[in-house]
Amino acid sequence: MGCNSSNNIPKDYDEAKKVGKEPAPKSGDTVRSRKKNATADDVSIHVDDIELSSDCVIELERGKDEVELSSADGDYPDPEPSSGVVAVDGIKPATQWYTNWMPTAVTDSDDTRRRPGTEVSVFSHKSKRAAINFASIDKRAREASVAVARTYNELISYLTEGLADDPNHEILVVRAIIVWMSTQNADGMAKVPANTDSPIGYLKLLQQGRATYSAFFTVLCRRADIACVQVDGYAKCADYQPGDSDMQSLQCNWNVVHVGGAWRVVHPFWICRALIGHQTGGWIKLETDGKIVGRKINAASGTLRGAFKEYYFFTNPSEFIYRCFPIDEKWQLLQKPISLERFTSLPYLLPPFFGLKMKLKSKSNCLLKSKNGVCNIEIQAPELTAHEIDVTYDLFLKEGSAETEEESRMLEPKNMQRLVLSSRNGENFSFETRFPVEGKYKLVVYGGPHNYPLLRLLECRMDCDSSLQNCCLIPFNPNKVGWGPGPTAESAGLFIPSHRNGVISVNCKEEVRMKFQLDKKVIRRYDVKISLIDSDEDQWNEKLKNHIKYKVEEETRELIIYASVPGDGEYAMVIGIGLANDNLEDIDGSTIVYKNVCNYFLSTWTKKKYFDPSQRMAKCKLEKAVFNNSLDELDDAIRKCEKFKVPPDDDELVSAKKRLEYLKLKRALQETFLRRNLSVTKRTLKQVTNSIYRRALSEETRRAELLQEKLELLGGFTQEVPALEPALAQIYPLVHPPDEVHNTMEALFLIINEPEDYLDDWGYIQILLKERLDPHKGALHRMRAIPDKAVDEDVLRVARKTRAILSRHSEEQVKNAHLAAASIYRWTDGVIRAQMSAAATTKEG
Repeated sequence: MGCNSSNNIPKDYDEAKKVGKEPAPKSGDTVRSRKKNATADDVSIHVDDIELSSDCVIELERGKDEVELSSADGDYPDPEPSSGVVAVDGIKPATQWYTNWMPTAVTDSDDTRRRPGTEVSVFSHKSKRAAINFASIDKRAREASVAVARTYNELISYLTEGLADDPNHEILVVRAIIVWMSTQNADGMAKVPANTDSPIGYLKLLQQGRATYSAFFTVLCRRADIACVQVDGYAKCADYQPGDSDMQSLQCNWNVVHVGGAWRVVHPFWICRALIGHQTGGWIKLETDGKIVGRKINAASGTLRGAFKEYYFFTNPSEFIYRCFPIDEKWQLLQKPISLERFTSLPYLLPPFFGLKMKLKSKSNCLLKSKNGVCNIEIQAPELTAHEIDVTYDLFLKEGSAETEEESRMLEPKNMQRLVLSSRNGENFSFETRFPVEGKYKLVVYGGPHNYPLLRLLECRMDCDSSLQNCCLIPFNPNKVGWGPGPTAESAGLFIPSHRNGVISVNCKEEVRMKFQLDKKVIRRYDVKISLIDSDEDQWNEKLKNHIKYKVEEETRELIIYASVPGDGEYAMVIGIGLANDNLEDIDGSTIVYKNVCNYFLSTWTKKKYFDPSQRMAKCKLEKAVFNNSLDELDDAIRKCEKFKVPPDDDELVSAKKRLEYLKLKRALQETFLRRNLSVTKRTLKQVTNSIYRRALSEETRRAELLQEKLELLGGFTQEVPALEPALAQIYPLVHPPDEVHNTMEALFLIINEPEDYLDDWGYIQILLKERLDPHKGALHRMRAIPDKAVDEDVLRVARKTRAILSRHSEEQVKNAHLAAASIYRWTDGVIRAQMSAAATTKEG
């Protein structure tokens, strides 16, 4: 019984969307806004039968159970509400949506955080008795031969072999069953009778649509003495569209199993099968990533294929309720069960939304009503990973939902507009949609780590019953860079923006001052170009050029920008980074090509927040402190804002607090070079590595890591100390040692901080050697403490003096005089070299 090929199915997600890259604009050719009088050649509307993408959609199971399962609920433990994730720590790992990237929260005890390029172990459970883990369970289940499925006893015996004594054997048995089910294909079983007498017969029933995966899973679990219940309910999947209220056509079955002392959710069909190429018709794609599309979407049924979707194994009930609603309330497994009406209105959140630890900040509903022709959706990512995440979107219009004449007019190429303002403000992402005509719209949001495929996060229907008057074209297509500083800006070397919000409210002809920290490579190798773009074609070139000024401060590694707008309206400020390229020539004869890395949306129509006079004064002081680069001044300005009750979510205040955190970490790194202490250096590097500023501080971090390496060299000498005790014991009895030995011992005690006054007296050195084992002041104790001492000027002075003493003789001369003394010579010389090297590193820092 072979395993279905699932190489074309994206790993552990419902739907993947590859996000392409557009060619970078050339210097002097800042990307133009779409002309209002665009021709048919610019935009064309056509019908696309099937959009080509590696989508993997969840489908309803179409089979019907001909054999009724016995109800065993009365014999099972009562379900108890779950207060959170019911999966046992260390047993069921978090679903890995993105290869080598997990949005893992960092604590002070964490050494590292998983991020792109870091190897991640997906299955982490290991028994105390033996190395039984999910990986080995999965491998064995997938390798099962056809023969083991002839009887239930043979199959269960095979899948449970070696698990009886494991403390988590129930969990492992359920895992083995579901993995085995996911690999089965009954297509080649023409001669097998379809019945419930054997696993292979049940598989034939599945193939014929006369049984369901949840029923078969129930039978296998009960055969293995696992408490299992088949749950009836409704599911949002496949043909479901946000805002649908009729759930009767979306009936579904899944399971709950009692293992590890709790009831856990398993959806066998969704784990084992995926629908490829499915498409819901009846929509017109208007826009994607800021690009105007105008394409009608035709329905496509898709193909059902084998898969293994980890997410639906032991799913968190608080997440599962967004997809599935059980008819029997108790199987919601929630502290506060919800009604079917509330389930119907819940936002349509997809599993990767939870995988990225996202939160919905706007109204928690799958159907939103526009207000004055505008609708806004807001989501929030964790602070620690938000700067690594890209988001994008697709906007659709329901065919026939608008007045036919209006819809046709809107879809004419010359009238099509960019309608979605997709912006970011730190951890928050906003999708403001403008509606030029009344109708039913759908927004699909995708997200994921930078340079990864973006996965479907949520879908929302937006109904507009009153269009936006004088709906304006958004002045620029930002593509997946979006509005506001994000991963693309960081990758290009622009860090710690003074303005994290991609939408800035401005007054006409009032100057806005902005700032970025720059990576050293930007200053050394790249060129910066900033342009202002207006949606009005008559005001897009020379008139706007004078409203942008910028400069690069090489000493402080800062990009300073001064921007203003010439009149009321909406403008795009586009930041590009250019690299010399001999193969590309700009229109002015230069050899620089610019890549768009960050955009800001400047608007005079966005209302500014009101601040009283004291708050305005505090904010003025804050702005000044941000640009003065004084940590103490900035700290004081932030306190003033808090004193006068400037809202804590104020954009400038939040950005200033982020800059303060950055400056504190930068100062801490600088102090490592002054303190030259290994434990302090390690602690500081750990703080930086686990922060969102690690890339901005990469240069300082590199030098601190080099310092750590040099300090650790000193630490390596402590490991040699025990082996040197016999050498000291051999030297101690000498009455009249050769000069080579005396000088070596004088150097040793000098480097471990013995006052030099009496070291020229061998009798005094013998006393020190006699006390070498003293746990508080003995030579061995002080030799072990070498790495704990900061390499300051006093240490360097002693090191130089010690080197002068050692230089009186070579190691070979000492070896010829006394073999044991030569090992002391090597150790002392190594310590001196390590101290000198660490000191040189701190000077570089």
